[in-house]
Amino acid sequence: MWTLLCAQLFAAPADPQMDESAERLLRAQRQVVILGGADRSAMHRAMQVKDAPATDGWYPTWLRVYGAYMPEDLVLDGGEQGLLAPVVGVRASAWTGVGSLSPQGTLGDSEAGLLSLRGRAELVAYTPWYEVRVSPELWVDAPTVDVGFPIREAYGGFRHGPWQAGFGTERRYVGPSRHGALVLGDDAWSVPMGQVAYEGNIGRAGALRVHVGAGWLQRQRLDVDNPGVILMDFRWAPTSWLELGATRFGLFGGEGRPLPSVGQLILPTKPHIYDDPNQEEPDQDEIAAFDARITVPLPGPFDYLELYTQYGGDDLIVNRSSGIPVPNLAGIANLAGGELSAGPWVLGAEWARLRDDYFRWYQGHRIYHQGFTQDGRYLGHPNGGDQDTVWVRAGFYPGTWGGQVQVERVRSTQVMEVLNDTLFVGLVDQERWRVQASAVYHPPQGGRWRVGYEVERVEGAGFVPGPTLTQHRVVLERQGVPYVLWGAE
Repeated sequence: MWTLLCAQLFAAPADPQMDESAERLLRAQRQVVILGGADRSAMHRAMQVKDAPATDGWYPTWLRVYGAYMPEDLVLDGGEQGLLAPVVGVRASAWTGVGSLSPQGTLGDSEAGLLSLRGRAELVAYTPWYEVRVSPELWVDAPTVDVGFPIREAYGGFRHGPWQAGFGTERRYVGPSRHGALVLGDDAWSVPMGQVAYEGNIGRAGALRVHVGAGWLQRQRLDVDNPGVILMDFRWAPTSWLELGATRFGLFGGEGRPLPSVGQLILPTKPHIYDDPNQEEPDQDEIAAFDARITVPLPGPFDYLELYTQYGGDDLIVNRSSGIPVPNLAGIANLAGGELSAGPWVLGAEWARLRDDYFRWYQGHRIYHQGFTQDGRYLGHPNGGDQDTVWVRAGFYPGTWGGQVQVERVRSTQVMEVLNDTLFVGLVDQERWRVQASAVYHPPQGGRWRVGYEVERVEGAGFVPGPTLTQHRVVLERQGVPYVLWGAE
């Protein structure tokens, strides 16, 4: 029954530790659900968790913390709400970042000041048939004293049973990875998009998710303003231990650009345009990927070991087989990782390589030079293309408190030009090491405190020989207690 955990809406955007623990519960209890889909909203995760039994190990303790995080007066148990009688709630949050190091996975917020102050009010309304979520924010960056009032997340639409349809900006993250996604991640501004999705059980065949969306890149650009985007994501979990996915993300049109045909948007059999020196023909920029996760249950103190991989291409090459056009991936990138869960402990590692001698990942298209970026941040992997990343982490969350340590190493190459299949690169590679430690506490009255510190050391900064650059950042966050404004019984 949807009312059992409707309070999770008031966590949107979901608490990272809570969302991660919810996924670990679903894996440990061997639930046949989709975990790599684009919908990472708090309500979507709550609808999955409510059917997962937590009868042993660490998870009953975690569920009690989950309930304390969402005060009991927000949990409705009085039956179904009507179509015109939504639950309306609000939650306030505030955080401050100090230092010159820009954070990752923040939906475009680079925290540009040495002192960055942030405030957010999360407003939600929900019935069994529709949902509305709006999160206005206040940004203050010093010492330049830049003030902004962005709304990075605003979404409304229909949601009932396995069906969902709506429009807006929200956190979307596609694939099984934990640190960086090849196709669509959460480091850049979220894309305004209309979408239709089906996610549900298909009997003995397991769980299926089909997601189709279209929108545009809204941030100011230097190539083509407001290019259109199309997202297609298909996922199938035949069992609790296996999930397979296929994702496609494309750019098209934009101000002053002709639109491709509907057929080309659905299946780009002519992704490249040749003999068009004046750039008058419609063109598309495409990235796509296949992914898989295998979750192996383990005995004793362990819950599971999960291994996952993503295989992507930054371009499409169309070959023909018996006269039939067959799109193939080109400009290959690879990602692989694993996670070991043992009650309150979680260990993880991930590796990604986005390098190709001809195709540039995310950028460099003949029309869309800035490609899959918003304000210089990548819509896919946070470290962009022409790089390889190694990331490891260890976390410990025994109950109302917890923490984790992450270490990331990124080696990047500056590609200056590709001429006649010859690659011209910068003087030296740039190597970055980033170490991040954070701790959280969920007080009995609800909400969350979080404190974190991260440091980054860069060798070859700017791709030139020179001194090492070191940057720091400290963050303190308070996420408040959610309140029902209307609709609770």
